[in-house]
Amino acid sequence: MYIDTNSGKEGLSKDSVEDISHREGSGTIDTDSLQKDHELQNTLNKLPNAFNISFPGQDQYLKDIYHWATSSSQESICTVQPDTAQDVARILKWIEKARLPNGSPMPFGVKSGGHTGNPGFSSSPGILISMKRFNQVVYHPESQTAVIGAGQIWDDVYEELARHNVAVLGARVTHIGVAGFILGGGYSWQTNQHGLAIDTVTAFELVKTDGTIVDITEASDPDLFFALRGGGNNFGIITSFTIKTFPQGLVWGGPLLLLGKGPDIEEKIKKLFYAVQKFIDGVTDPKAAILVSLGTMEADGPAMLLNFIAFYDGPSPPAGIFDVFQELAPEETSELWKTRTFLDFVQNAMYYEGSLDRRGAFHTVGLSRYTSELLEAVWEQNERWGSKIPPATTRNLLTYSVEPFLPNILSHGSPSAYPPDRSIAFSPFPIYLSWKDPKYDAELQEIMKKVTQEVQDAADKYGIMTGPRYPNYAISGTPLEEMYGKNVEKLKEVKAKVDPSNLMGHAGGFKF
Repeated sequence: MYIDTNSGKEGLSKDSVEDISHREGSGTIDTDSLQKDHELQNTLNKLPNAFNISFPGQDQYLKDIYHWATSSSQESICTVQPDTAQDVARILKWIEKARLPNGSPMPFGVKSGGHTGNPGFSSSPGILISMKRFNQVVYHPESQTAVIGAGQIWDDVYEELARHNVAVLGARVTHIGVAGFILGGGYSWQTNQHGLAIDTVTAFELVKTDGTIVDITEASDPDLFFALRGGGNNFGIITSFTIKTFPQGLVWGGPLLLLGKGPDIEEKIKKLFYAVQKFIDGVTDPKAAILVSLGTMEADGPAMLLNFIAFYDGPSPPAGIFDVFQELAPEETSELWKTRTFLDFVQNAMYYEGSLDRRGAFHTVGLSRYTSELLEAVWEQNERWGSKIPPATTRNLLTYSVEPFLPNILSHGSPSAYPPDRSIAFSPFPIYLSWKDPKYDAELQEIMKKVTQEVQDAADKYGIMTGPRYPNYAISGTPLEEMYGKNVEKLKEVKAKVDPSNLMGHAGGFKF
C-alpha cells in the first residue's frame, strides 16, 4: 500500500495489486494492466477515508471478504464499510464512474452476512461494499415493528428483540445475514404461522443507483415493493428493513445428530428419516416444525449422517406431535429436545463450527408435497452418491434436507417477486455438498446439478408437482424462469425503470 502525499489517503500499491493475481478467486481482472494504470490508483484515492477503506493484507479487509463457504470468497481490489445511506449513495456514484484499465465498468459486490453458496453473489474481484456498520435493531412497540440494519446477523437481532419479548421471522440457524435472507424470500421457524420473511416487511430503505435514498412501501411504490420482496439485489442497495414483530416466549426443541457406520446406526437413521412422512401427514399445528438433513460424510469412507431439528413455538409441545421420533431415539431426544430461549435454540440447532473452512454449494427443488416413495428414493440416492463421489475430490459432506411447511403458508402475504404463484406452496428441498480443494469446484458443482435433477426426476415419477426453486438455495446459473416464473418480465420492467444504466448488473447475484 502507498500513501498519496497530496491527499493523505491510502491507495492501492503495485505490490497490493500484484498480490491479488496470486490469490484464489480473483476473477478476470487483468492485474498486469492494473499495475501499469495509475489512473485507477488515482481513482481509488478519491474514495474518502470516511468510507473505511481496507486493502489486501489488512485485518479488516480479510474480515470483509470472508464467507462461510470459502468458495464464495474472492479477493477484491479493496473493501469499503459505509456508515450511512448517504455514504452508500456516494459509493455507488463513484462506482458508476470508475473504470478498469481496459475501459470496462468497475465490478462490485454487496455483502451482508456472507452465507451464500454461490461465488460472486456477495463478493467481487472489484470493490466490495461491506454493510457491517448497518447494524441497528430498533424496536417500535407502538407499531409492533423493528427497524433492522442490512448488515446485521439474525443472532444479534434475536438477542436484542428478546429484551422486549418479541421476535421477527428470520433465519433458522446461526450466523445468517439479514439482507440476503430477506431479499431471497426467507423461510423461518414461524413460517407456518406468519408466512415468509418478505411477508412481514413493511418498508425498505433503498439507495437507488442514481443516489436517491427512499423508503419503499406498498403504498409509495407498489411495483418496486413487489420486486424487492424476493427479487434479490437488482434494484439498488437496501440499508434497512422495517419488519413486523411477534410475541416470543420460550420455545421447545433442539438438534438430534446421528453419525456413524454399520447396520445398527444406519437402521436407526433410516427409521427416523422414514418417520418424517408420518409427521408431514399428521401434524397440522402451525407452531410445530422440523428440518431433517440426511447425508453422508467422508470419514475413511462414507459414514451415514442424520441431523434432525425439532421445533415447537411454546415451552412444550402437545402430546403426540414428536412422539414417534422420541420413541425411536429416546436417549438423544430426552437430552437435547428441551425448553429454551429462541436464541439458544437457533444457535444450537446445527453444528456450525463443523461446517467452517469448506468450499460448498447448494441447489434445490420446490416440492408441492412429500410421499414415502420420494423419501425412499432420496435414501437410495444418498447411499449411491455418497459412495460414488470420489474421496479424491476432497468431498466432505453431502446432505438432502426435508423442510416441510403447511400448505397455507403463502396466504399470509400479498403477491411478491418470489414465489411467482401463491396458489400452491412449494417447500424448498435443498441439497448441499462441501469439499476442500478448489481444483474440484467445477466438477462438484456439476455433480450437484445431477444430484438435484435426480430428486426432481423422482418427484415427477411419483406424481409430485415441482415448482419454483428458492433463490437462496438455487445454484449459480439457474435460469430466472425456474425461480420467478411468470414474474420475470415484470421484474425486468421494474429493473429497467429503477436502474436504467444497469449499475446493479455489475454486482453479483441472479440478474434481470
